[in-house]
Amino acid sequence: WLASQVPCMPSLFAERGYHTIVSHPNVPAFWNRINAYRRIGFQTYWSVSDFQQDDMNDEFLADASLYRQVSEKITPLLEEKKPIFNYILTYAGHWGYPLNENRPPRITTSSSIEEVGKYANVVYYSSRELMAFLKALQEKDPDGLIVVFGDHLPFLGENFAGYVESGLLTPTRSDFTPE
Repeated sequence: WLASQVPCMPSLFAERGYHTIVSHPNVPAFWNRINAYRRIGFQTYWSVSDFQQDDMNDEFLADASLYRQVSEKITPLLEEKKPIFNYILTYAGHWGYPLNENRPPRITTSSSIEEVGKYANVVYYSSRELMAFLKALQEKDPDGLIVVFGDHLPFLGENFAGYVESGLLTPTRSDFTPE
């Protein structure tokens, strides 16, 4: 639905001389990203075709590979001291929470909800892969500002089953409270 330019953070950075990059190993047309990213100010969009699919968790590029490839792509800019704003959207923790044979399950759970254990194991690996990337990035760019956030809670079963089972939420959605 984004039909025109919007003054978002990427465009503000671009106006101040930053090279603005978005890195997401997904299909550019999905969610109209190819247009949306441009309209909010990203100058470069690295999508699925810009990444070697060399370490896959089912259909998703593993974080370690994504971070390594992004690092390789931005290193010349960092060496030139070109300021960059690089938004990286990882795909590894997507629902289904698949892992490959190089990432065997390490965390067990007593939950009756299948997604709980699968998600815990994805977080186990994704957290370690993120921390390794951040350490390497800080060595290359010690003055860089790094912000990490999630875009939504993970799906942990129908009707928030994993959250209900753990006591974080009530079984009935209408009974949810801010507390």
